[in-house]
Amino acid sequence: MEGTIQVAEDQGDTGRIITKFTNAFSFFGLAGLWGFGTGSANLGALALVKGTAPFCWLPKVIYFEEESGGLVLELGILGWCLDNLDNL
Repeated sequence: MEGTIQVAEDQGDTGRIITKFTNAFSFFGLAGLWGFGTGSANLGALALVKGTAPFCWLPKVIYFEEESGGLVLELGILGWCLDNLDNL
């Protein structure tokens, strides 16, 4: 975790802007066009599915730091594209 924080601090504003887009690309193959559903990558989902392994509905243990990574997992490529169009 400390390495992740250090990288984020070293990137500065320009690096964070670029990471908003590039972080999402690493999850395209996992999430597909539609994703796993709204809230599926949120920590609050654990309270709704007690008695199961945490995040067992996702294909493997996934760590993401940027919002775009979670957005792709939840809403898929299509949802990520629509979100970016909305933010323009």
